[in-house]
Amino acid sequence: QLEVDEGHSSFSFVDYGSLRQGQEDFTLERIKHAIKDMGKVVLGISPLTRPLVTGRIFCLFEISCALHTSDVTLECVIPSDAWGEFDHTQDVAPVDIESAQIRSGQEQ
Repeated sequence: QLEVDEGHSSFSFVDYGSLRQGQEDFTLERIKHAIKDMGKVVLGISPLTRPLVTGRIFCLFEISCALHTSDVTLECVIPSDAWGEFDHTQDVAPVDIESAQIRSGQEQ
C-alpha cells in the first residue's frame, strides 16, 4: 500500500511479493482476480531494448490480465539508469510468446 495523495491509498499487484514463489497453491484464474482486486500492475522495463519481463510467460500473462481487465491500470516504470544504455538507433525486440521462458513443470 502506498500513500498517493493525502488521505488516499493505492494498491498494486507485485507478483514476487504477492505470490508464494515455487508453491502450487494458486491458479491463473485466482491471479487474474487478484490483479483485478488490486487495480494496478506495475511493469518494470529493463533493459529498454529487450525487457526481461517480455521473455517470461508468467509476466506476459500478468500483462495480459492488466490489459484485458476493466478498471486495471498498467503502469510502466523505467529505471533512471536504463536510458544511458539505450541506443536510439537499435530496434526494440518484439515480444515472442512462443519463446518465452516458463518454470520447469509448468508447461501446461
